Amino acid sequence: MTKSDWDYRGLAAECYDLWFGDEPFWDQAFFHDRIRHHGGMALEIACGTGRLLVPFLRDGLVVEGLDASAEMLAICHTKAAFRGASLRRCHCPHPRGYRVRPCRAVTTYLDAP
Repeated sequence: MTKSDWDYRGLAAECYDLWFGDEPFWDQAFFHDRIRHHGGMALEIACGTGRLLVPFLRDGLVVEGLDASAEMLAICHTKAAFRGASLRRCHCPHPRGYRVRPCRAVTTYLDAP
């Protein structure tokens, strides 16, 4: 496999959401409850098109997104704007300066001391 086999760009990015269908997603309630239970901010690693991130923001959770695909993040920003969700940050860089607690695909994090 080449690096491009794992890139989410072009048609792969544009069609990504078709794979999952409409809300509620099968994993949405689980992660929603985990974020609410832990409180504070959460970081969704590999947030992609915002399949989970945008509904979490819409529901008032404090979540930031991280993804390596600029095209997937562009779709995420468009989707958030269309649905009236406010993105604090949705970015590609490494989230330095945080202690990280894994919570499956969604990770909660606390400000570093």
